[in-house]
Amino acid sequence: MSALAPALLEALVGVTRHITATLGPFIPTNLAALTQPTLRSAFSRACTQAVSHLRRDMADPALVDRFLMLLEHPDPWAARLRELAVEEFLVAMTPNLAVVIDHYRRVVCPQAAQLGLDLPPWQRLAPVFTLFFGHTLPEALSAQSRLQPHWPTPSQRKTLDHLRANQPARPLLDQLLAQPTQALVATHGAQIAHVHQTLVQGDLYTLPSSAPADIAALFVRYRAFVLETFGTLDFRGIIQVQAAARIDLEQIYIPIQARLWGNVRMPREAPRPLHQYVCEEPFLVVLGDPGSGKSTLVRYLLTRMGRTATRQPCAVGADWLPIFFPVAAFAEARSRPGGADLAPLTYLHDYYAGLSQPDYSPLFLRALERGQALMLFDGLDEVRSDRAAIVRTLEAFVREWDAPGNRFLATSRSVGYADAPLDAQLFTTVEIEALDDDQIGDFIWRWSLAYEALAEAIYPAGDDLYHELVRDAVAAELAVRVEQRSRSLRGVVFADANVAALARNPLLLTILALIHNQGARLPDRRVDLYRLCVEALAETWNRSRSLSGRAVDLYLGDERLDERFVVNLLGPVALWIHSEQPGGLVDQDDLEDRIAATLVQADGLQRRRARRMAQDFVELMRRDTGLLQERGYRRFGFLHLTFEEYLAARGLLESVTVDDPDGLFQRYSRDPRWREVLRLAIGAAPQREAQRLLLHLLATPPPRDQAVVLAAECLLDIGRNGASQRAWEQTIAELLTLLADPATPLASRLAASTLLGHLGDPRCLDLASGDAAAGGYWCAISAGAFWLGDEGTAHAARRPHLHPAQLAHPFMIARLPVTNAEFAAFIAAGGYHERRWWSESGWLWLTLNGARQPAYWEDTHCSAPAQPVVGVAWYEAHAYCTWLTEVGQRVGWLAHDERLRLPTAREWERAARAHDQRRYPWGDAPPTSSHAAYAGLGLHAPAAVGAFPAGAAACGALDLLGNCWEWTASLAEDSDALLACEDVGRGEMPLIRGGDLALGAPELRCGLSGWYQADQRLPTLGFRLLRVRDL
Repeated sequence: MSALAPALLEALVGVTRHITATLGPFIPTNLAALTQPTLRSAFSRACTQAVSHLRRDMADPALVDRFLMLLEHPDPWAARLRELAVEEFLVAMTPNLAVVIDHYRRVVCPQAAQLGLDLPPWQRLAPVFTLFFGHTLPEALSAQSRLQPHWPTPSQRKTLDHLRANQPARPLLDQLLAQPTQALVATHGAQIAHVHQTLVQGDLYTLPSSAPADIAALFVRYRAFVLETFGTLDFRGIIQVQAAARIDLEQIYIPIQARLWGNVRMPREAPRPLHQYVCEEPFLVVLGDPGSGKSTLVRYLLTRMGRTATRQPCAVGADWLPIFFPVAAFAEARSRPGGADLAPLTYLHDYYAGLSQPDYSPLFLRALERGQALMLFDGLDEVRSDRAAIVRTLEAFVREWDAPGNRFLATSRSVGYADAPLDAQLFTTVEIEALDDDQIGDFIWRWSLAYEALAEAIYPAGDDLYHELVRDAVAAELAVRVEQRSRSLRGVVFADANVAALARNPLLLTILALIHNQGARLPDRRVDLYRLCVEALAETWNRSRSLSGRAVDLYLGDERLDERFVVNLLGPVALWIHSEQPGGLVDQDDLEDRIAATLVQADGLQRRRARRMAQDFVELMRRDTGLLQERGYRRFGFLHLTFEEYLAARGLLESVTVDDPDGLFQRYSRDPRWREVLRLAIGAAPQREAQRLLLHLLATPPPRDQAVVLAAECLLDIGRNGASQRAWEQTIAELLTLLADPATPLASRLAASTLLGHLGDPRCLDLASGDAAAGGYWCAISAGAFWLGDEGTAHAARRPHLHPAQLAHPFMIARLPVTNAEFAAFIAAGGYHERRWWSESGWLWLTLNGARQPAYWEDTHCSAPAQPVVGVAWYEAHAYCTWLTEVGQRVGWLAHDERLRLPTAREWERAARAHDQRRYPWGDAPPTSSHAAYAGLGLHAPAAVGAFPAGAAACGALDLLGNCWEWTASLAEDSDALLACEDVGRGEMPLIRGGDLALGAPELRCGLSGWYQADQRLPTLGFRLLRVRDL
């Protein structure tokens, strides 16, 4: 410990002097005064306290010891780590953790390994590192009043951030061309450690002299290819942007948010910028829905190559060479004869050669060896078969090139990723959030600016007053047009809730903007949005043939090029590509053959004429359109996977080239790659055909859980008027059947319950009848003897705390916790405004708090209709019960001497335990994923209700254990009280029962309880109803 404080103090003073010398006297030099004896003592006391708190808060003492050993190490590489940590966490306002991570992985770990020091990988060290430098040390330093006058103010630290953000860093090319101190290679088992002077054990040979000029030339060529291929969005075919068919990605790119995936996700933890995860996680998987921005992130990271590097936090990609690696194409290459052992680097050579590019292997290898490669594994979900083998191959590649400090990022759709995920011990996985209102507005403004700028005239440069006035006038006019366009688009997007819901997806928002440019009414369904986009493309292709802009019909043979003709040609093509070309790229000859075959079969054309028409069509797409684009020499692919899926869906519905489409629906209902295709196909079908396909899906042979869930998703897509009542009733019945079967996979049960909530949940309490349409809402409990107490955890012997108890009155308890859909009726009835429904303390709390809805009502992870309502204080739960009592008595399903309230702790336990000493509501069998929601199931938020049928109590109540705690009408200081409390005063704490999804299976039990202040509004705390006659 004695060496830590002096080492950190030396780093702090040294960093401050360096900053003052290079950036100017914006950080006060009196930080150097910390070397004075009295201040040094205060700094040392702060370090001692910080280490003490670190040991208290970290569960792994051995990891803390290794961390402190690293901080106290005297070698220069450790000193540099201390300097970076001190600068980023103690001096700067916003830390740039990426520079710390890169130094640790590229320099510290190799140097330490050479000295025989066992350092953990960054993933293990990161929590203790950020806890110490980000929390315990700053808090300990702030507690030392003597140090405060010498510390930079927040304003000064912000100034430092601004100066650092504009300080150029070393260009990437210079870093790649820099020669190592001693260049060596090893053979026959020799080991090389990456240190300033490389030490070698074993046989060695001098590395042949490199050719920096060749690397530089490859770098320049690769950068040009990347910027040309990925740096712009191609809108050819949209007549409004014909003046400049491409828009720079950076003009309309907006940062998006993400959350951790795969663990219990507490909604109170706000999402973080995705760029921050990219900077701080060397091994990252980015999940998202179709069009959520995954591939756009990859494009953005690629275009950062060669940009001016700065020290700005999250200046993504400035110090790394991004290497695009399409995973589906790699899988396709390995599936060819003789390709089973194809290595990733060999594949990259072949892939770029297929795009008419030079051999970039020396450039890629140089970046990998220097630890400056950013591998971008795009589209894990697009691998058609044996994805597990591809994942293992990629993991082996990652482990091979981890040591130099390279970074690895993979993208995948969320659906199906869990079937073959990357190693969770190696990769951090995040999921992209939907756009919020502010992000939608930001995109709309950027889009409007980029669109209006396309029409800007170029005025001759000049420094005289005339040219300056012209430029000012043009800028002012542009600003007015941008504001008008932006206001118009915002108005139509937010005027309709369904359109606004579509706009939360970046791809759909872009299409909405394109459609709005044409003056068309924005649709409120995805499938209609895609149809309008294809129609717009077809019409503008015709307009583009006329310099005047008026429509001029364009024909291929005798066929006018309109939306119908495009779908008839490209539908079968998209279906073929999606079926047999998972990489999404096809050779031009194969493409023309496929189009010609469609023309022969559909239109009865002669083969030679069909071939000429196919060639003309491909040439037209190459020249004028953006829907099917040329990517590399004679290689074509669709603008976006979503358009491939939409056209494949249309092809599935309308093309005569598909044999047995009904069988295809059933066959592919279990394949995540086909889920979007089938959903869009049913969404695009007429009502009668949509119903037939839905019923056909529901008739899929077992196991058919995925087919039923897919049918429900389709029903949600097409809406109430898109299918008959029979289809709705049968789909809902099948969902209920899935939920009632413990053998149904957990994912399908969770999806079924969530979908029921959106479709109109028959399990909810009907305010008109006081019951539920399906299964009954109330579970009857008789009076009498039962066992009361706490059994203790499953790891401990049964405690003698169970004792006989009596319940003098019968009652009924709700089968399920109160859901968001049910609580919404309370809000709609003015529940947060009517004094008569609130207790005295509750109304006082409401007046002071100003609540108008539950705390997580607008959190997308907690707000599904079938999820239990959470984030409600005890007072809100009590008010809901009082309101519903009034409703039931007024309508007539509650007698005047009946009321609804929260259960007491005794009543809750009687419902859970029945009459015997069972440990769980279902008996004594240990919990499984069919019984309850608990830690280890990979749930990200509270599960939709009723998804754990094996967990039913003897009375029939579900979800009594796990998922969410439930408020009771008992107080902690009087837990055995027979009467329910009517209000909770200041200082009193109501009991909660049941546990939540953060608890492990051994902790679950009927006797589990806790307590909270009555005003607590937590993300896993809800309630259920009890129905009883007045005592």
